[in-house]
Amino acid sequence: MVVDTTRVAELDIALHRVSDGEVEQIVAALVAVPISPKDVGIGSFQLRRIGAWDVAFTNTRDGGVHVVTVGAVEPAMQRDRLEQRLKQIALIATFRGATGL
Repeated sequence: MVVDTTRVAELDIALHRVSDGEVEQIVAALVAVPISPKDVGIGSFQLRRIGAWDVAFTNTRDGGVHVVTVGAVEPAMQRDRLEQRLKQIALIATFRGATGL
């Protein structure tokens, strides 16, 4: 399994000053349980609270490798904001897919 981050997630980590230990906790949680019945699905993203953070991520396969891509990290108390952001990202992805842009 590979855990990757988008540039948005990397900016979130820097902006919110997520510590290295917390990043390691997020990665360990996603590796241990990549798909949980407690995850909230929004478009192709899953949303999970890990420690003090709401983490948006996708699960895909690249060849035979399971890839978890972290798309956003927000403080847990701002879950509505993250859900709204994910809906916007899903809408943009749908538009790009439909138009080929």
